[in-house]
Amino acid sequence: MWKSENRYRPRRQLYVLGKLVRNRTVNEETSLTGVNADGPGCGGEIKQNMRLPFPARSQRGGWYHLLESGNRQLLKPRMRSPSKMMYLSLFILVTGVTLCALNIYQLHRIKEDHMFHHAAGPIVEGSNDENKQKSEKPIAWVAGSGYITNKVSLATSTMKFIPRAFKLPEDRDKFLSFSQDHPEVMWVQKSNTHRGIQIRNTSDLDLKKEGSFIQEYVSKPFLIDKHKFDIGVYTILTSINPLRVYIVEGDILFRFCPQEYYPFDPQNRDKYVVGDDYLPMWKVSSLKDIHQRHGFSFKDTFNIYMKSKGLDYEKVWRDIRSAIATVYLEKESKLIESALAYLDTNNFFEMVRFDFVLDEALNVFLMEANMSPNLSSSHFPPNKRLYEHVIFNVLGLIGLTHWMSSKQVNYEDEMRVSSADVNVFPEVCTNSTCASSCMDILCRLCKHCRTHSVEKTLKIAYLEHVQQGSCRRIFPPALNRSEVLAWNPKSSWPGTEELTESNKLMYLWFLGMCHKDLSWC
Repeated sequence: MWKSENRYRPRRQLYVLGKLVRNRTVNEETSLTGVNADGPGCGGEIKQNMRLPFPARSQRGGWYHLLESGNRQLLKPRMRSPSKMMYLSLFILVTGVTLCALNIYQLHRIKEDHMFHHAAGPIVEGSNDENKQKSEKPIAWVAGSGYITNKVSLATSTMKFIPRAFKLPEDRDKFLSFSQDHPEVMWVQKSNTHRGIQIRNTSDLDLKKEGSFIQEYVSKPFLIDKHKFDIGVYTILTSINPLRVYIVEGDILFRFCPQEYYPFDPQNRDKYVVGDDYLPMWKVSSLKDIHQRHGFSFKDTFNIYMKSKGLDYEKVWRDIRSAIATVYLEKESKLIESALAYLDTNNFFEMVRFDFVLDEALNVFLMEANMSPNLSSSHFPPNKRLYEHVIFNVLGLIGLTHWMSSKQVNYEDEMRVSSADVNVFPEVCTNSTCASSCMDILCRLCKHCRTHSVEKTLKIAYLEHVQQGSCRRIFPPALNRSEVLAWNPKSSWPGTEELTESNKLMYLWFLGMCHKDLSWC
């Protein structure tokens, strides 16, 4: 029993004992009947033969236990073994952290891929092993394509078919000097988003805006039925080194400005900017009957119209093909540099759309190259035939629609292409020079001199030609067979002197194939 003179003590004793013992005793034979106010944990003691006012539990699972120390038993903390619930909680925590880290990593890779396409140049963090990968399926992306599809990078390139442009704010002084000497020139300010384009006075331009550029406006465009228009050419890059570029020649996208160009008003963008709600070809009076009634494609409709006006439409297409090939040749070194992070780029390909405008003299001007161009006909259902034609022929070119196997293994199928199919220049390969040495560049195309890499490249190029459908190779360019037959292999072919070694070898192989078969020219 508790002493009455210590009436406030029992509560403190019970509190201390309850806090330390946690409803447990050391053994079931020992009982406690009281606790000093200055008990264990407070520098005091627990006396024997004192009974606890609450049930005792076994020592084995307790958090505290009693140690014999003379006539005293001191309390000492004891660790409990982790429970199953603790293990489960730890597992859930580790799993959550791991999934969070993986999500962050994937977001980082997505950001990198976006920057590869939209930055002026790709961001390559060295040649990490994770980048040096092989894939057995075609990959619709080419490292470094941002050098072509980035609007600032492309517009500020010094090519004669690209209107003069100045990058801001770096070229601010150059622009001010040029505009002062050419006050008649109109300008538009653009950025990578290519939105909000409008002709502005020099004083209204923001010359401090980062990531933008000022470009000369083509002020005297070629018009059809008084409407300005642009020409969209779908282009496919199938190889970087050596370079191979194709266009879908079966049909072309034509987009007209919604309003007539004259009287010209720079404040009315619908007169000179092709937007999402452009005027389609089948609503242009002079073209509607040719396209809808007679069922000609967009490209053929344009050609028929130009011919009826006595204009040279072939010049337009020659200049467009030349412009696209020039862009890729100019940017080729950047593409090769970006691709060094990958072991094998034979499976990489990419389609973009090059947009051109014409001036009154039918000069071609490149406006931009669109990465991942729109191929949805939901806005203009009659475009369905064009988009399906593009998709089918692009996939056919890389071997996904015409054949069951993927591009990676196509060249290994002897039934489709063998070493005999890619052999060229028999009179060169059988002479004594190539028999004894492979130093000459033509000899490197002979079977006994070809490396495995060259053999693989030639077979893939062979299959692309067989499967190209309405696509047309623009680099290496088409050849004139009469010129090829008259060519002496001991002399260099015109235009190949400045090409890289791999491009020259690819070019010469197509020459050899043209020499054998007219369809290859």
